[in-house]
Amino acid sequence: MKGKIPENMLEPVIDSLPVELTLTDADDKIIMWSNIKTEIFHRPDNILGQDVRKCHSEKSMDKLDKLLAGMKSGNIDNQAMIIDCKGPDGGPAKVRIEYLAVRDFQGKYLGCVEMTNYVE
Repeated sequence: MKGKIPENMLEPVIDSLPVELTLTDADDKIIMWSNIKTEIFHRPDNILGQDVRKCHSEKSMDKLDKLLAGMKSGNIDNQAMIIDCKGPDGGPAKVRIEYLAVRDFQGKYLGCVEMTNYVE
């Protein structure tokens, strides 16, 4: 990144992006999510600091564990999928979910960003 985001702008910038963001740390704990105007996945406040696995269905657990292990080992940098879910109008919709490994400049795994948005 070039330049520096002033602290008072960071949250408004993240919340203005047209994607829902969730950030986990290197221990798979949820440390933040954005407040997108059209919430795709509801997250109760009590999940902050909790293991990200608590927000996913049992049937997706194997995929999630493999993804996180791959990111931590350095074998996976990103992975995307499209799923069916309920749209903002209550009807059927498609949602793209992309997982991005967050690494420092030496390549050390710091966490994961989950980006979610409706597919038009």
